[in-house]
Amino acid sequence: MKLKDLLGFEQEEAAKKWVISSAMIVILNGIIRKIKNHRNQNCAEWINIQNIYILWINIRNMQFDLKKYILIFAFFFLFNINSVLALDGKVCVVYFTGEGCPNCAVTDPYIFKELVPKYNGNFVVIEYEIYKNTENKNVVAEYSSTYKTMSAVPLVIFGENDTSIGRYDVLEIGKKIDSYLEKGGNPCPLINGSAMDFSDLDLKSLPGKPVIWPKQQKNETNQTGSCSLGAKRCVKNVYYWSLEECDSQGKWNVLKMCEYGCNENDCNPEPASAKNVWILLLLILIIILIAVFLHWRVSK
Repeated sequence: MKLKDLLGFEQEEAAKKWVISSAMIVILNGIIRKIKNHRNQNCAEWINIQNIYILWINIRNMQFDLKKYILIFAFFFLFNINSVLALDGKVCVVYFTGEGCPNCAVTDPYIFKELVPKYNGNFVVIEYEIYKNTENKNVVAEYSSTYKTMSAVPLVIFGENDTSIGRYDVLEIGKKIDSYLEKGGNPCPLINGSAMDFSDLDLKSLPGKPVIWPKQQKNETNQTGSCSLGAKRCVKNVYYWSLEECDSQGKWNVLKMCEYGCNENDCNPEPASAKNVWILLLLILIIILIAVFLHWRVSK
């Protein structure tokens, strides 16, 4: 049986083009995943444009009948299922709280001392304290505008059309967490309205001064008088390193979150190996695109 008969095409050449272009998209998707793993999100989005172009070539060479429509649907399903399979199994939320807020005094222990330990690393909280950290006030205002909710605390944001505000709503988020875990997780809601798996998130890109939970337990024992003014330290947490400085009250405050470690002065630079991987992948992509273009020109 010829390829055109198997796929339902009238011409063997059209069937070959469909197979070649489909294979190219599979390869490109693999490259996208690799680049995303190295925190180069813009590059990954650019390659998605190339996917659309190849799909256009794919469809252009088809003569449509029912079987081909089914093939197109099946391929698009496989193409988009990556976004589901890519979920890292973690439920990620953004939580706004305030030191001195009476309702937050109830929800903080519930989230940090009950829920975070309960889910053993599968529940990630990006915390923003807005009363003493004035920089975070702008963050809550922008998040509230993006996700169409009140700029008040306590506030938990799961994503678009899914927020919990006020003491009683926040104390019920355990049910939501269970529901999202059954679906494979929940990506972190970002300030621009998009979302990203926590494993793909560049912590240095987060606005304001957030604290990521779960965090190292010794980080919680920031007692007054426990350090000298101006002293700095690098602390390894569960998912990141934090560069901290001692304030006038003898309390450690987070200056920066560092993805590749830190020293007593600043975050460590990105290792050369991580920088070079996406460059190599881009070169492979360019070769693939040139091959597709030449094939298209010859067969035109």
